[in-house]
Amino acid sequence: MICGRDGCCVSWTCRSPVSLGPHASQSQACKSQIDGNSLRWPSVQSTTIRSGVNSISWISQASICFSMSVALCVFSTGCDQRLSLTNEKSCQGCLAKLNMGPTTMQPKLRDPSFVGALVYFDRVAAHLNFSLAAQELGVTTSAVSHRIKRLEVALGQQLFRRDHSVVVLTEAGYRLRNASKEAFDILGRAIEKTTEQRSLRVSIGPFLSVTWLMPLLSEYEKIHQNVRVELVHHIGKPDFANTDLAIWWTEPSVATRHAVQLFSASMVPVARADFAVDIPVWEQDLPPLHYRTRKPWQDWLACAGGPADFAMQGEVFDDPNIVLEAAAHGRGIALGFAPFANALIKSGRLRAISEFAAPSPLNYFLFSEKDVDKDVAAFRVWLLEQAQKLP
Repeated sequence: MICGRDGCCVSWTCRSPVSLGPHASQSQACKSQIDGNSLRWPSVQSTTIRSGVNSISWISQASICFSMSVALCVFSTGCDQRLSLTNEKSCQGCLAKLNMGPTTMQPKLRDPSFVGALVYFDRVAAHLNFSLAAQELGVTTSAVSHRIKRLEVALGQQLFRRDHSVVVLTEAGYRLRNASKEAFDILGRAIEKTTEQRSLRVSIGPFLSVTWLMPLLSEYEKIHQNVRVELVHHIGKPDFANTDLAIWWTEPSVATRHAVQLFSASMVPVARADFAVDIPVWEQDLPPLHYRTRKPWQDWLACAGGPADFAMQGEVFDDPNIVLEAAAHGRGIALGFAPFANALIKSGRLRAISEFAAPSPLNYFLFSEKDVDKDVAAFRVWLLEQAQKLP
């Protein structure tokens, strides 16, 4: 039964008045069922015991009184021990559950309570002081002590020896401390790299991204582990405000003083692999295929001495990949821009149907702000180096 501060016997079935004093007595009705002797436990502050769907709350300064003979433990519906001085130990076990929470802890790294206990252990082992560890963790010293006890029970090993005010690691604790320190150090370095990784945004067209830059990025990021390159695929004028660098297929007149030409592109007519090459391009049965504008074909025909009206035929596409794929499927004749079309020619899907290559009126330019940070500057230099490696 529980003796409340309000002076009432708060046994499950009795609320009769009792006297509060050094020998808190039960009501007469309850005394008729017990020997009259009771065990008075220290006060507990603002605590709630939950048992199934029932809950018992008692306030500051309340005391728990256990009968020596017939009163039952009220901590848990699963505990039906009779409370007396001889079996008091069972009630202390229930009280331990109240103070410590669930006692089951699996010594496995997938058990969150076990991993949390390792954090507590690591901090206590670092300070060899429960109070300092509690301050660092932002919890009470009692919470740290309970967590360490649960860890020791789960491992079946004593981790600390407490000699008066001195805390010492046992042999098992010393081994675990070395392992936990190494593990948390590795995690700390990984987290630091993750949180400090710089995101570098580069605007680029899908065609150049797939045929050139994307396959090279893993090599760069392996060397510069603090940088993550994000490719912003865009056709047409880039969004300079939301990118660090931009690669744009455009005319030289558009390039500002902060733009650098990446490649020296040339144009050569290409068609499917079985296409005949014994007659001039403009006399073929297939029409020219265009990417966004007819000007490149007009320029190539002017250089090759062909009729300008041939450029007025054929479809216009918004994606250079589609232009080349259409040519590979026999839809027409495309202008392949070297060196970007070289891979398709080497693979045998396309073939050059003229020996005449003309300079391209358009080219890829690398745009950047005048003043850039060291990460952008380093990537800019690397891009220019990679562009020079193309044949």
